[in-house]
Amino acid sequence: MTSVAWPPKFQNPLGPLRHVNFRLLWTGELLRSSAQWMDVVTRGFLVLQLTDSVAQLALVNAARGAPLLVFGLISGVLADRVSRKRLLMASQSTNVVANLAIAILFLTGHVALWHVYVGAVLIGTSMAVNAPARQSVLPVLVPPKDLQGAVVLNTSTLNLGQALGPVIGGAAVGLLGIGGSYVVQALIFAVAGILIGRLVLPDRLPSVKQRWRDSAGDGVRYLRRHPVLPALLAVSVVPMLLVQPFRGVVPAIAAQDLGLDATTTGLLMSALGAGSVVSFVVLASLPPAARPGRRIVLQTVAFSVAIALFAVAPSVLAAAAALFVGGWLQASTRTLTQTLQLNDTDEAFRGRISSVWVVNRGMMPLGSLVLAALTLVLSVSTSVAAMSAVGAVVAVVVAWRAPALWRR
Repeated sequence: MTSVAWPPKFQNPLGPLRHVNFRLLWTGELLRSSAQWMDVVTRGFLVLQLTDSVAQLALVNAARGAPLLVFGLISGVLADRVSRKRLLMASQSTNVVANLAIAILFLTGHVALWHVYVGAVLIGTSMAVNAPARQSVLPVLVPPKDLQGAVVLNTSTLNLGQALGPVIGGAAVGLLGIGGSYVVQALIFAVAGILIGRLVLPDRLPSVKQRWRDSAGDGVRYLRRHPVLPALLAVSVVPMLLVQPFRGVVPAIAAQDLGLDATTTGLLMSALGAGSVVSFVVLASLPPAARPGRRIVLQTVAFSVAIALFAVAPSVLAAAAALFVGGWLQASTRTLTQTLQLNDTDEAFRGRISSVWVVNRGMMPLGSLVLAALTLVLSVSTSVAAMSAVGAVVAVVVAWRAPALWRR
């Protein structure tokens, strides 16, 4: 049994930001995450305006996540073989181009649904390239004693982006229209790219160049033989496949069930980010949690329940409360998972193992396809609630069959 010191020793949650390179990466990633969450709101209203179809909205989100599944492992091999800075820059440039293209098409009256699909695929591809490069570079930006804090702060960019992005996106749609919102997104991505361009990354590339196939195969074998990582991956798949697809249809639930407009929808979605921010502050201020594997399992189940409650919430206040709790649990689980994954992975394999979690995020488009099919026969809120409830049950079953993670 792991002993837990009481009272806990608090630490400075912003300590890793004193390192210039990490500060540049963190600021750029915060901007990128905020712009991507702006896109969730803006794209939702664009698709509904073009089609008035919740099924199409779910399918567009599936298209956005598909590159994570298709290119995830390839991007991990890239992160272990080529300049990670170049990968990060390529990701930001793709985002700028995709958003500017949609903005121009919309403002000139030529936007069509297939344009939205292409833009979603491009943004998904940039996410697939970005994630393993960003995660695997952390250990070379800060000394070992600051790695855990850097992981928490790195994850916090996603959490803060969830809080800021929907509010900015909703306000931009309300004040500037859909086209104006896409222009703002492109500008934010451009600033993020400038910051990333200033990074000085001492990439440590392998001295012996393997064939790409052999490099990927070594990563898969390393994962299979690891005592904890396969179980950690298995329990991480559940919310991605069955629960996370809810994010793409929040605008539909807000408009159809709660009667909200774009601005108030952004505020509702920011509750998810607000919970994430609170989670970040708590985790960053406390020492490492005892039994992280067990906490990951329990929080995965609780997150699934929270999203099910959001879907059937009878009021805006109840929906916001459920999203706040869900954001807290989601952020905490993500942080604990990434910390456990990086700490338990050898440096030579960090890019490839991080990319497995990118592929894991690629499970979301498959879940979005299921959600799209369900909305053809059920209401969108009932569909989300049903999938989330199933997710809670499956998480329990997976954990029961993966005792190594429960004991970790």
